[in-house]
Amino acid sequence: MSLSERDFSMEYTIKNASEFSDGEIQWSGERVWRNLVWKLKISKSDGFLGVSLYCSRTSNTWIKDCQISGVVTCEIVSGNGKTHMGG
Repeated sequence: MSLSERDFSMEYTIKNASEFSDGEIQWSGERVWRNLVWKLKISKSDGFLGVSLYCSRTSNTWIKDCQISGVVTCEIVSGNGKTHMGG
């Protein structure tokens, strides 16, 4: 996939989703793009997975009022290696 200067992508993998417990939160590594730090938060609540995107000027001061549009693509890979797409 070719990305323009306006676009960027981030990925995160939950190694074993069946062991991801309710109330658990996982964070991706940080990525710097356009002088901002970007990070994904993956959480589980009431049996549902949530994905949140955070941005900041530095890695410790998160911006509360920013807006971005994006596309989330999910892949579920079974134990046998078969990929199931969602989004």
